Amino acid sequence: MELGFSMMVLAVVWSIFRQEILRYQLRLGTALYDLPRPAEPAQVKAAEYTGVILRILLFLLGLTIVLARLMLR
Repeated sequence: MELGFSMMVLAVVWSIFRQEILRYQLRLGTALYDLPRPAEPAQVKAAEYTGVILRILLFLLGLTIVLARLMLR
């Protein structure tokens, strides 16, 4: 159950600091893959959507773990 709660908390914290994380992702992408700086708008949108999908997935998996644990008690 702790794993589920920690996954949900991580998703919430990621949502709060999403702009800082996005800037870090783009900076890391420019360093690793020699992408142009500043990033193109399409790259920024792709990074935003990837973050949204991962946050939703993380939260839903955490919620599933917590609910399954509560139902199986």
